[in-house]
Amino acid sequence: HSGGGDFDDVVSAADIQFPMPAASNRELEGVARSAQADAIEARNAVLSAEAAINGAARVRIAGVVLGAVGVAVGGAGLAVAVTSRRRGGVSG
Repeated sequence: HSGGGDFDDVVSAADIQFPMPAASNRELEGVARSAQADAIEARNAVLSAEAAINGAARVRIAGVVLGAVGVAVGGAGLAVAVTSRRRGGVSG
């Protein structure tokens, strides 16, 4: 005999939740899926950034190698010019 004052009357769970009603399972699932999608998107952004960094490193290495080759060719040209001038082969 629940209505005779021994127990409270049955009320909706939303009416007694304070300060806000608890989220339903469907709402929690939606939030979890959204968070998972955001995490995947963030991971993909990190992978893209890493690929860009690796590409920039390759370009930097190629620049250093080409610069070294340029210095070597310039030095060889200078050596040839100085040697040729000392021999009197080139008049300036």
